[in-house]
Amino acid sequence: MKTQSSDKPFGFDCLYYRVTKEKLAYQELSNIINELIPHCFRPINTSESLFRNLVNKRDQYLTFEELRISNISIEELISWSAPIDLVEKYQLYLDEMDLSLSNELYYNCSKPWFGLKCQYSFEYSEYMSINDIVENEFNIK
Repeated sequence: MKTQSSDKPFGFDCLYYRVTKEKLAYQELSNIINELIPHCFRPINTSESLFRNLVNKRDQYLTFEELRISNISIEELISWSAPIDLVEKYQLYLDEMDLSLSNELYYNCSKPWFGLKCQYSFEYSEYMSINDIVENEFNIK
């Protein structure tokens, strides 16, 4: 699963869920099904898109500079379920030492919140993994 977001005014954030399974095709032959299914969160109207500018005061955040000083690697950000867009931007910052990115923020979301600014959650048990939650959401659709 990965997330992707857009900075456009009517952009949206998406979860991409990978489904891989084996399906019996003919006699004892089988096909491997490998799909990437998007589940996107879009604003219903212009006023809803204004929530993009809200500041998250609930979760801890770190700047890219603080992450670098703490020797936080790309692999660690990925293991913390950071959005892929943010991970790529952090990699660019590390590779090129682009000072314009030093104040970019990484929000360390607490369960059950996720997203670039921890703005999303699903109404499931906080003990479920994000993969289980997403699988349940896709099975409902």
